[in-house]
Amino acid sequence: MKQFTVAVSVLVMAACSFALPVAQAASPPRLPGWVKSLRAASVTDEPAPKSTNLLGRKGVGRLGHSNGGTRFYVHFKSGGVVEMKTAEEGIVFKGSWSRTGNTLTMKAGASTFEGKINGDRITGTRTRKNARGLKDTRDTWSVTLDSQGG
Repeated sequence: MKQFTVAVSVLVMAACSFALPVAQAASPPRLPGWVKSLRAASVTDEPAPKSTNLLGRKGVGRLGHSNGGTRFYVHFKSGGVVEMKTAEEGIVFKGSWSRTGNTLTMKAGASTFEGKINGDRITGTRTRKNARGLKDTRDTWSVTLDSQGG
């Protein structure tokens, strides 16, 4: 039995000494520079938003949801200018818009619209300042954008 144990130990030691140089000799494959840059660019805290170009786009939206809400139209113009028009009265509001990632902010008059862009749909909350500064009004809104380039 002693000879068997010694023989197994010698075989294991021989296998380890043989495998060790082979493992050390193998080096990781060299990646082209463009692959390395893709790896670095893909590491983010949150997934990249779906790219939706707003410039020149128009859409139809609803402000508030009680009694079907108020229908309005929106047009994202160059220079950060947004034009909103109520469907019923035809009142036009001009304001500003900006985008950071998939977050949209529009300001028109006493209202600030903040929303999340998800493809051709934007949903969010409007905060409207009271003329006397007593209380802000908050309600929901959503916009469906026209087809890209339409």
